Amino acid sequence: MTSNLSRSSPSSHLPFFRRYSKARGVAAPRSTKVDSQELEERVGLATVLQVIARRTWEKSRPWRDRRGLSDLRSYDRRLPVPRHPAEGAFILKILEQYRPKSIVELGSGDSSIWFASYAAKAGAEFVSFDQSAEYQEKWIKRAREHGPVTAIVSECVAYEDGRAHYADSIPDAELIFVDGPSWKYAQPCGLPEPSQRRVIGVDVPRLLQQGGRPKVIIVETRFATTDAIRAATGNDYLLLPQFTYALQDHDWRGALGLRDQTVFVRRA
Repeated sequence: MTSNLSRSSPSSHLPFFRRYSKARGVAAPRSTKVDSQELEERVGLATVLQVIARRTWEKSRPWRDRRGLSDLRSYDRRLPVPRHPAEGAFILKILEQYRPKSIVELGSGDSSIWFASYAAKAGAEFVSFDQSAEYQEKWIKRAREHGPVTAIVSECVAYEDGRAHYADSIPDAELIFVDGPSWKYAQPCGLPEPSQRRVIGVDVPRLLQQGGRPKVIIVETRFATTDAIRAATGNDYLLLPQFTYALQDHDWRGALGLRDQTVFVRRA
Protein backbone atom coordinates (compact mmCIF):
# COMPACT_ATOMS: atom_id res chain seq x y z
CA MET A 1 0.00 0.00 0.00
CA THR A 2 1.35 3.41 -0.90
CA SER A 3 1.62 5.73 2.10
CA ASN A 4 0.15 9.24 2.16
CA LEU A 5 3.65 10.58 2.45
CA SER A 6 4.86 8.89 -0.72
CA ARG A 7 1.73 9.97 -2.63
CA SER A 8 2.10 13.61 -1.59
CA SER A 9 3.52 15.88 -4.24
CA PRO A 10 5.49 19.00 -3.29
CA SER A 11 2.86 21.16 -4.95
CA SER A 12 0.18 19.83 -2.55
CA HIS A 13 1.94 21.59 0.31
CA LEU A 14 2.08 25.03 -1.32
CA PRO A 15 -0.61 26.71 0.85
CA PHE A 16 1.55 25.89 3.87
CA PHE A 17 4.70 26.96 1.99
CA ARG A 18 3.21 30.41 1.43
CA ARG A 19 2.72 30.99 5.16
CA TYR A 20 6.03 29.39 6.10
CA SER A 21 8.12 31.13 3.44
CA LYS A 22 6.55 34.51 4.23
CA ALA A 23 7.56 34.12 7.88
CA ARG A 24 11.06 33.08 6.82
CA GLY A 25 11.39 35.92 4.30
CA VAL A 26 11.48 33.53 1.31
CA ALA A 27 9.44 34.25 -1.81
CA ALA A 28 6.59 31.77 -2.21
CA PRO A 29 5.69 30.33 -5.63
CA ARG A 30 2.82 32.14 -7.34
CA SER A 31 1.40 29.07 -9.04
CA THR A 32 0.58 25.69 -7.53
CA LYS A 33 1.82 24.09 -10.76
CA VAL A 34 5.47 23.85 -9.87
CA ASP A 35 7.79 20.86 -10.05
CA SER A 36 10.00 19.58 -7.26
CA GLN A 37 13.18 21.00 -8.80
CA GLU A 38 11.77 24.51 -8.81
CA LEU A 39 10.59 24.12 -5.21
CA GLU A 40 14.05 22.98 -4.18
CA GLU A 41 15.58 26.04 -5.83
CA ARG A 42 13.14 28.43 -4.19
CA VAL A 43 12.86 27.17 -0.64
CA GLY A 44 15.55 24.52 -0.37
CA LEU A 45 15.31 20.77 0.01
CA ALA A 46 15.72 20.95 3.80
CA THR A 47 12.70 23.26 4.06
CA VAL A 48 10.63 20.97 1.85
CA LEU A 49 11.47 18.00 4.06
CA GLN A 50 10.76 20.04 7.21
CA VAL A 51 7.29 21.01 6.02
CA ILE A 52 6.40 17.49 4.89
CA ALA A 53 7.65 16.04 8.20
CA ARG A 54 5.71 18.62 10.22
CA ARG A 55 2.49 17.98 8.30
CA THR A 56 2.90 14.22 8.70
CA TRP A 57 3.44 14.70 12.44
CA GLU A 58 0.27 16.79 12.69
CA LYS A 59 -1.76 14.23 10.74
CA SER A 60 -0.53 11.47 13.04
CA ARG A 61 -2.06 13.23 16.08
CA PRO A 62 -5.27 11.10 16.18
CA TRP A 63 -3.29 7.86 16.10
CA ARG A 64 -0.82 9.09 18.73
CA ASP A 65 -3.67 10.24 20.96
CA ARG A 66 -5.45 6.88 20.72
CA ARG A 67 -2.30 5.11 21.76
CA GLY A 68 -1.69 7.71 24.49
CA LEU A 69 -5.19 7.26 25.90
CA SER A 70 -4.58 3.53 26.14
CA ASP A 71 -1.36 4.21 28.05
CA LEU A 72 -3.13 6.63 30.41
CA ARG A 73 -5.83 4.07 31.14
CA SER A 74 -3.18 1.44 31.86
CA TYR A 75 -1.48 3.80 34.32
CA ASP A 76 -4.63 4.92 36.17
CA ARG A 77 -8.13 4.18 34.92
CA ARG A 78 -9.50 7.08 36.94
CA LEU A 79 -7.62 9.66 34.85
CA PRO A 80 -10.00 11.86 32.78
CA VAL A 81 -9.63 12.03 29.02
CA PRO A 82 -7.45 15.09 28.24
CA ARG A 83 -7.41 17.10 25.04
CA HIS A 84 -4.14 15.47 23.93
CA PRO A 85 -3.66 12.07 25.61
CA ALA A 86 -0.31 11.52 23.84
CA GLU A 87 1.24 14.36 25.85
CA GLY A 88 0.01 12.89 29.12
CA ALA A 89 1.33 9.46 28.25
CA PHE A 90 4.69 10.97 27.36
CA ILE A 91 4.94 12.82 30.69
CA LEU A 92 4.00 9.73 32.69
CA LYS A 93 6.63 7.77 30.76
CA ILE A 94 9.28 10.31 31.78
CA LEU A 95 8.06 10.21 35.39
CA GLU A 96 8.29 6.44 35.54
CA GLN A 97 11.71 6.48 33.88
CA TYR A 98 13.35 8.99 36.26
CA ARG A 99 11.16 8.53 39.39
CA PRO A 100 11.47 12.07 40.80
CA LYS A 101 10.60 12.60 44.47
CA SER A 102 9.82 16.30 44.01
CA ILE A 103 8.00 18.04 41.14
CA VAL A 104 7.45 21.71 40.31
CA GLU A 105 4.90 22.57 37.65
CA LEU A 106 4.92 26.02 36.04
CA GLY A 107 1.42 26.49 34.67
CA SER A 108 -1.51 24.41 35.95
CA GLY A 109 -3.70 22.36 33.61
CA ASP A 110 -4.24 18.78 32.48
CA SER A 111 -0.67 18.05 33.55
CA SER A 112 -1.60 18.85 37.18
CA ILE A 113 -3.79 15.74 37.22
CA TRP A 114 -1.03 13.53 35.80
CA PHE A 115 1.54 14.80 38.28
CA ALA A 116 -0.88 14.41 41.20
CA SER A 117 -1.61 10.82 40.17
CA TYR A 118 2.09 10.05 40.01
CA ALA A 119 2.75 11.83 43.34
CA ALA A 120 0.15 9.65 45.06
CA LYS A 121 1.69 6.45 43.69
CA ALA A 122 5.35 7.42 44.24
CA GLY A 123 5.04 9.37 47.49
CA ALA A 124 6.40 12.46 45.73
CA GLU A 125 5.97 16.13 46.62
CA PHE A 126 4.15 18.16 43.96
CA VAL A 127 3.94 21.98 43.75
CA SER A 128 2.03 23.81 41.01
CA PHE A 129 2.49 27.50 40.11
CA ASP A 130 0.07 29.63 38.11
CA GLN A 131 -0.60 33.34 37.70
CA SER A 132 -4.40 33.00 37.54
CA ALA A 133 -6.11 32.00 40.79
CA GLU A 134 -9.40 31.23 39.04
CA TYR A 135 -7.80 29.08 36.35
CA GLN A 136 -5.59 27.26 38.80
CA GLU A 137 -8.44 26.53 41.21
CA LYS A 138 -10.37 24.70 38.48
CA TRP A 139 -7.47 22.36 37.69
CA ILE A 140 -6.14 21.87 41.22
CA LYS A 141 -9.59 20.85 42.42
CA ARG A 142 -9.59 18.07 39.82
CA ALA A 143 -5.96 17.15 40.49
CA ARG A 144 -6.58 16.67 44.22
CA GLU A 145 -9.04 13.91 43.39
CA HIS A 146 -5.99 11.93 42.25
CA GLY A 147 -3.20 12.97 44.60
CA PRO A 148 -1.58 15.67 46.77
CA VAL A 149 -0.88 19.14 45.33
CA THR A 150 0.52 22.33 46.83
CA ALA A 151 -0.92 25.23 44.79
CA ILE A 152 0.85 28.59 44.58
CA VAL A 153 -0.62 31.63 42.84
CA SER A 154 2.16 33.96 41.74
CA GLU A 155 2.01 37.10 39.64
CA CYS A 156 3.96 37.34 36.41
CA VAL A 157 6.91 39.71 36.11
CA ALA A 158 7.52 40.64 32.47
CA TYR A 159 9.97 42.70 30.45
CA GLU A 160 9.69 44.47 27.11
CA ASP A 161 12.02 41.97 25.41
CA GLY A 162 9.52 39.16 26.06
CA ARG A 163 11.21 37.62 29.13
CA ALA A 164 8.85 36.68 31.93
CA HIS A 165 8.92 34.80 35.22
CA TYR A 166 6.80 34.24 38.28
CA ALA A 167 7.17 36.79 41.09
CA ASP A 168 7.91 34.01 43.57
CA SER A 169 11.16 32.13 43.10
CA ILE A 170 10.49 28.52 42.19
CA PRO A 171 12.00 25.90 44.50
CA ASP A 172 14.57 23.42 43.28
CA ALA A 173 13.06 20.02 42.50
CA GLU A 174 14.09 16.78 40.88
CA LEU A 175 11.69 17.45 37.99
CA ILE A 176 10.43 20.79 36.67
CA PHE A 177 7.66 21.04 34.08
CA VAL A 178 7.49 24.33 32.16
CA ASP A 179 4.18 25.47 30.68
CA GLY A 180 4.05 29.01 32.03
CA PRO A 181 3.87 31.92 32.47
CA SER A 182 1.06 31.95 29.94
CA TRP A 183 0.69 34.42 27.09
CA LYS A 184 -3.10 34.15 27.47
CA TYR A 185 -3.07 36.44 30.47
CA ALA A 186 -1.79 39.70 29.03
CA GLN A 187 -2.92 41.85 31.95
CA PRO A 188 -1.11 39.92 34.73
CA CYS A 189 1.96 39.59 32.55
CA GLY A 190 1.96 43.20 31.41
CA LEU A 191 3.28 42.37 27.96
CA PRO A 192 1.77 43.87 24.82
CA GLU A 193 -0.46 41.34 23.03
CA PRO A 194 1.89 40.63 20.08
CA SER A 195 4.63 39.65 22.51
CA GLN A 196 2.50 37.19 24.43
CA ARG A 197 2.97 34.33 21.99
CA ARG A 198 6.72 34.75 22.27
CA VAL A 199 7.00 34.83 26.05
CA ILE A 200 10.46 33.65 27.09
CA GLY A 201 10.03 31.91 30.43
CA VAL A 202 13.18 32.45 32.47
CA ASP A 203 12.20 30.80 35.76
CA VAL A 204 14.44 27.79 35.13
CA PRO A 205 17.47 29.84 33.98
CA ARG A 206 17.07 31.97 37.11
CA LEU A 207 16.94 28.83 39.26
CA LEU A 208 20.09 27.47 37.61
CA GLN A 209 21.90 30.76 38.23
CA GLN A 210 20.98 30.46 41.91
CA GLY A 211 22.53 26.99 42.09
CA GLY A 212 19.48 24.84 41.45
CA ARG A 213 20.15 21.50 39.80
CA PRO A 214 16.92 19.76 38.73
CA LYS A 215 17.41 16.24 37.50
CA VAL A 216 14.90 16.56 34.66
CA ILE A 217 13.31 19.56 32.93
CA ILE A 218 10.31 19.07 30.62
CA VAL A 219 9.22 21.97 28.41
CA GLU A 220 5.81 22.08 26.76
CA THR A 221 5.90 23.39 23.17
CA ARG A 222 7.56 26.76 23.98
CA PHE A 223 10.47 27.21 21.62
CA ALA A 224 11.69 30.58 22.93
CA THR A 225 11.68 29.25 26.48
CA THR A 226 13.44 26.08 25.33
CA ASP A 227 16.16 28.22 23.74
CA ALA A 228 16.64 30.15 27.00
CA ILE A 229 16.93 26.96 29.06
CA ARG A 230 19.24 25.43 26.49
CA ALA A 231 21.58 28.42 26.76
CA ALA A 232 21.51 28.25 30.56
CA THR A 233 22.13 24.49 30.86
CA GLY A 234 25.01 24.30 28.38
CA ASN A 235 26.79 20.95 28.41
CA ASP A 236 25.52 20.09 31.90
CA TYR A 237 22.29 18.65 30.49
CA LEU A 238 21.44 16.25 27.69
CA LEU A 239 18.91 17.76 25.27
CA LEU A 240 16.13 15.46 24.03
CA PRO A 241 14.19 17.76 21.69
CA GLN A 242 10.50 17.83 20.94
CA PHE A 243 9.76 16.79 17.34
CA THR A 244 8.90 20.17 15.81
CA TYR A 245 11.61 21.94 17.82
CA ALA A 246 14.16 19.50 16.40
CA LEU A 247 12.90 20.19 12.88
CA GLN A 248 13.25 23.92 13.42
CA ASP A 249 16.80 23.32 14.63
CA HIS A 250 17.58 21.09 11.61
CA ASP A 251 18.26 18.28 14.07
CA TRP A 252 17.01 15.27 12.14
CA ARG A 253 18.46 12.79 14.61
CA GLY A 254 16.63 14.53 17.44
CA ALA A 255 13.40 14.53 15.42
CA LEU A 256 13.58 10.76 15.12
CA GLY A 257 12.89 10.60 18.88
CA LEU A 258 9.26 11.59 18.04
CA ARG A 259 8.88 13.36 21.40
CA ASP A 260 5.80 15.37 22.38
CA GLN A 261 7.82 17.65 24.67
CA THR A 262 11.43 18.72 25.00
CA VAL A 263 13.32 17.08 27.86
CA PHE A 264 16.57 18.16 29.51
CA VAL A 265 18.32 15.49 31.58
CA ARG A 266 21.16 16.37 33.94
CA ARG A 267 24.36 14.57 33.09
CA ALA A 268 25.93 12.45 35.82
